[in-house]
Amino acid sequence: MKKRIPKNPKARNNSAHASLKSYFDRISNSLEDRLSEYVQMKKYVRIYEESMKLLEIEKTINIAAGSIYEINIDKKLDQDSLRNLIHSLDAKNKMLKHFIKSKPQSLQLKLLTQVSKNISINISHLVKINIHINRINDVIPVIKILLKLQDKDDNLENDPILMGICDALSISVHEPNLDNIKSVLAKKNIDLLKYDAKLNFEQINDVSDKLVGLLNDKLLLIIGISEFLIAGVEDDGANDIIAEHRIPDELRVLFLASTVLDIIYRIKKIRDSIKTIFASIKLFLQIVNSERLEIQYQTLLKKGNANSIYKLLANTTPMTLQRIKKSIIETTPSLDALDLKLKIDTLDLDMIIKIAYGLIYEKSNRIWENPYE
Repeated sequence: MKKRIPKNPKARNNSAHASLKSYFDRISNSLEDRLSEYVQMKKYVRIYEESMKLLEIEKTINIAAGSIYEINIDKKLDQDSLRNLIHSLDAKNKMLKHFIKSKPQSLQLKLLTQVSKNISINISHLVKINIHINRINDVIPVIKILLKLQDKDDNLENDPILMGICDALSISVHEPNLDNIKSVLAKKNIDLLKYDAKLNFEQINDVSDKLVGLLNDKLLLIIGISEFLIAGVEDDGANDIIAEHRIPDELRVLFLASTVLDIIYRIKKIRDSIKTIFASIKLFLQIVNSERLEIQYQTLLKKGNANSIYKLLANTTPMTLQRIKKSIIETTPSLDALDLKLKIDTLDLDMIIKIAYGLIYEKSNRIWENPYE
């Protein structure tokens, strides 16, 4: 009978672990001696990276100031007429859809279905145009007031206007509510009605100036840190400004910058919507005036005189959009020039807006894990 060999497990890497642990302990001890340097380098990198983002935003705003003479869509659209048009188109489209459902499928019904789709497209883009115009006309006077107000150097964390901006941005980065900001301005006897909704290149330059000022502050911090790193001594924090003092003003500048970028973005969206609406009307007219659509269905679309589907799309819609279309056409060369200059500088408006939103998100929520990256 074989003698049983006892099963004694044995770890192989005891000595390796002990050796590695010894090395890492020595490294840790040496790092502790340079902990201050490490902290300063980390701070240096963070401020540098933030400054690079601010530089990209400032460059874009500066390019915009050199491309766009004026953004002016104030009083270019009759809100009541637009609402009535949307309501009428929606009512007519519901009737048309009901008519289509009650009939068997045929080529004529397919053409009418396309007409219904065109009406839906028009309604959707008319609503979008209205939303964009209202936001632009609402926010430009606020920008102009904030630019006109004198900068303060102390007690920024308790400034009611800056607090209003911070609160609005902490709730929504993309479309901050302006009501609180307007309320604070009203309490300071600032009349918003005295400011029109025209934004020209001078005001865009003023926003660029604010960004340059913020970048100068960041540069002083970086220079201070680098001097301590080169000297190999601990930073005494002389150039530091605590977050509560610094962030409110930084958010004001970022609010101004992101809002200008958002206005340009919305103008481009209005232009795209107008193009889509007129292309849709063109397709509608091709269907109505073609021999493929039988007379009875042409009559159906034209029935109702001034309030017929035909009149609403072929006449009322172009007339309602006439003034805003003219204003957007006047701005189009500036928008095209802006896009071209941005591409030359390897920039993109959507990307820059995203960078601005990222910085606002971090600072307004004091959260340094950025979902925009």
